Amino acid sequence: MATKEEKRRLLAYARGLSDYELAKELGMSVFGVRSWRRSRNLVGHPKYTYKHCFLSLEEERRRNIVYYSNPHLGDYRMARLLGITQPSFKEWRTTRGLPPHCRQKRGHPMKKGFSMDQYLNVRPLQERQANEVAIHEDMNRT
Repeated sequence: MATKEEKRRLLAYARGLSDYELAKELGMSVFGVRSWRRSRNLVGHPKYTYKHCFLSLEEERRRNIVYYSNPHLGDYRMARLLGITQPSFKEWRTTRGLPPHCRQKRGHPMKKGFSMDQYLNVRPLQERQANEVAIHEDMNRT
């Protein structure tokens, strides 16, 4: 490919255009743009590509906690923990440029009915601080 054409594509990509807008501007198909972008390991621009996918900060935080604290889980299991569908979780992951985790083979300890907090063994900060204070008071009494 000519260097001039490559430079033109990269400049258009750097402006934050979606695949559709890039295709329109460059005179290519959307699939051609997507293929070009993926061959160079460039991620799509989620704020333009998925306008309907804005999440609250709390939901983003929940999904990040599940994704980063469970490297042994696949998309399906992480989606189950969050109470969403697997395609929704996969869309969230790919729009943020996150790679999939390797799939768990068998014998995963997660059982039906566990909440995300129980599974991750995450307790609110206030509860942990209250426990630490109680332990500290017990130590001072003796």
